[in-house]
Amino acid sequence: MSVLNQTYKDYELIIVDDGSTDNTAAIVKRYVSLHNNIRYIYQPHHGQSEAKNIGIRESKGEFIAFLDHDDIWLPNKLEKQIKALSPSNYKIICCDMQLYENGELISGSALERLGFKYIRSGFVYNEILWNCFLFSSTVLLNRDCFRTVGVFNGYYKMAEDYDLWLRMAKIYPISFMNERLVMRRLHAHNLSKNMFFSWSSLILLFTSLLAEESLGRKEKLIIKKRLSEFYFDIGYYYWDKENLFLARINYLKALSYKNDIALRYRILFTYLPRNLIRGIRKIIKCFIQKIKGKPW
Repeated sequence: MSVLNQTYKDYELIIVDDGSTDNTAAIVKRYVSLHNNIRYIYQPHHGQSEAKNIGIRESKGEFIAFLDHDDIWLPNKLEKQIKALSPSNYKIICCDMQLYENGELISGSALERLGFKYIRSGFVYNEILWNCFLFSSTVLLNRDCFRTVGVFNGYYKMAEDYDLWLRMAKIYPISFMNERLVMRRLHAHNLSKNMFFSWSSLILLFTSLLAEESLGRKEKLIIKKRLSEFYFDIGYYYWDKENLFLARINYLKALSYKNDIALRYRILFTYLPRNLIRGIRKIIKCFIQKIKGKPW
């Protein structure tokens, strides 16, 4: 367990078991018997939000950090973040992480893979609206933040973290530490399914954000562009599966948030016969391969 390997030792470890049916309880209870700073809490399957909220409520320390089950902290993660946060005016700090799949490193920087070239510290609400650079396992924050903005909202399911970081960023400046202090293990067989549900949750979240009366013009513009992107991604998901009706519905929704000529052509394509679309896609694929210098 990467928490037990931390160089910073003054911590309590709260493990919330969200209704596991394997031997998790037996394994954890062995650790509990050996370490007086570990607590084990079992709950029926109520989801990640409630599991994290229980951990927040039960914790006693000044700072709180999360570790998702597929993630690993590097040994100096807590020490470095606490040293950076304690003397500063910041209450929230985050870092970068490495990505692994099947035990192999696929990206030394998750944020670079997401397209980030530079991340500044400070009030970054608009930047997070464009693209969130906080992940649960990379964050350490003062518990006062939860008293101010509340805890995780399970309504948004796979966007529950994003919702919380946006609420935090509205009130607090965020410190970014440009170090890879977390390792995340990806599972390829779940990525497509997870992305689909993630888009749906993000649409719920950003639709709610758009309804807020306090939004400025710039924030509204960003939110509308993001909604257009989410609907486009779902539309393309269905296009790729040759479900042209649902592709068209989502492309139309994307168009309602952002007027785009290329998107209008995509909508027209959804009215074509499937066999013709397969032919067009094959031609495009061959054209791309030719540009890359690969044989047809």
